[in-house]
Order: sequence, then C-alpha cells, then structure tokens
Amino acid sequence: MTHKIKNSNHFLNSKLADCRQTKTRRGVLLVLKNSQPLAAPEILDILKENNIVVNKTTVYRELDFLLNKKVIAEVILKDGLKRYELQVPEHGHHLICLQCQKIERVALDNDLDKQEKAITRSRGFKVLNHSLEFYGLCRHCVKK
Repeated sequence: MTHKIKNSNHFLNSKLADCRQTKTRRGVLLVLKNSQPLAAPEILDILKENNIVVNKTTVYRELDFLLNKKVIAEVILKDGLKRYELQVPEHGHHLICLQCQKIERVALDNDLDKQEKAITRSRGFKVLNHSLEFYGLCRHCVKK
C-alpha cells in the first residue's frame, strides 16, 4: 500500500517553535499527521515511499525527542508493539479493526475523567495515564 504525504503549513506544534526543523523531524511529523498510529518501521517505510531518505537510528532518535517534547504520544496496544501518533489536546482512545488492522482515534466524553477522580478519592490511587481500546470491525470491513 502506498502512502502519500500531504504537506501542511499550519502543522508544526508550538512546542517545536524553538527547535531546529530537520528533514527527518519534518518527515516524521508529516507521516504521523497523515496516518493512524504507526510503529517506527512503518514510519521508515512511508518516508522511503515518499523519497525521503533517512537513517533508521536518526528516526528512532527523533521519535524519542518528539516524545520528550510531548509532540507525539506512544501508543501500546494489546499486541505490545510501540506505535506513535501526534499528541492532541483531548485524551483519545482507539478503535481497532480486527480484519484490516486499521486504528482510528476516538474521543470520549468526560465520564472517564470523573472515574479517574473517583478512583483517586476512594482508593488514594493517583492515575497518571490510562489506555482504552475497542476491538471490532471498521465500517469498511462490516460492508464486505
């Protein structure tokens, strides 16, 4: 499958305003902007498909840099594979198609925030993060 990268001038996060915009950094960000959560090897493949030649080690370093800057987020689903997606202001969860493996981000209402606060109050447990995935069939696969 071929992935075409679409460029966008309004894309770079303000968290990167004081950072150098290297070819690899721009490429990684553009790939993540235009896709579902991806593993590092998938990011490398898409960069190559779009004639952006980068070193594998450099891509991993960029992913670490962008994680530390909180520009991207790490997504680890039940298969244990680390994937990356752009960080967005609202906390998101994922819909995962078991047939075509498509991963789609979905925002839920604030009930989970209320649950986190209730857990903290009742159990004294400080929730730092949570992950929620829904597994099933996407619209396209249901129609097949």
